[in-house]
Amino acid sequence: MKRISDEQFLSMKPEQDSVVGIRIKDGEFYFLAWMENSPHYRIQQAQNPDGYLIDRNGLIGDGDIFSSVQETKEYNAMYLLYLLDDEGNVLDDIDKDFENEYEMFLTLISCNNNDWKSDEKEHTIILLSKEELKSFCDLFRDGDYIFVMI
Repeated sequence: MKRISDEQFLSMKPEQDSVVGIRIKDGEFYFLAWMENSPHYRIQQAQNPDGYLIDRNGLIGDGDIFSSVQETKEYNAMYLLYLLDDEGNVLDDIDKDFENEYEMFLTLISCNNNDWKSDEKEHTIILLSKEELKSFCDLFRDGDYIFVMI
């Protein structure tokens, strides 16, 4: 498990299918947004600004955050962001305000509401494996986190 800065995240451009934003509040886990390597979009975001409740037991039991998100009752009711045409060109004018989809993704996750903040303008971005998620998720306290699964 390793914490990285916003700048490191933007420069490393991790595999899109490995990036997920989670809110932890009162010991519960909520899906905020994730990145996907889809032909027509790069980001899916919860419609509820507080996020979608994730089954904590499933998350801790198998450490599969992506399956846990897919099992939420709201899974099929997410916003699609950073829209692309068949040639991979950005379609939405809002999306064009960002240098890339990673920059846009950071705007969707709060950066000043967590225990690990080093700077109120920095997100808490953590590189971790599925096993580390299972082992350490009880250590995470209330706040908004970006997990990059490695």
